[in-house]
Amino acid sequence: MSKLSKHTLLIMRIKSTNPLVVGGVIGEVLDPFTNSVSLKVVYDNNKEVINSGELKPSQIVNLPRVQIGGNDLRTLYTLVGIHILSLIKCI
Repeated sequence: MSKLSKHTLLIMRIKSTNPLVVGGVIGEVLDPFTNSVSLKVVYDNNKEVINSGELKPSQIVNLPRVQIGGNDLRTLYTLVGIHILSLIKCI
């Protein structure tokens, strides 16, 4: 859990265009960090997954295309998915 003041969190949200900051994930749940690579998840219908976006089951029938930035194909990444509401219930 981030230990930033409410004022600092508000300033971060106002100044940022990053959906994870605007949505409160970075700053409230995670400490602020700088992205080192880009990540994009897109389904068949060109529906891009964004923070706080909703997708209907009919929109995600097939597996998504995941694009991880960077030119070095020898670099490996681990993608971890969490459900924020399950974390809140534990607190």
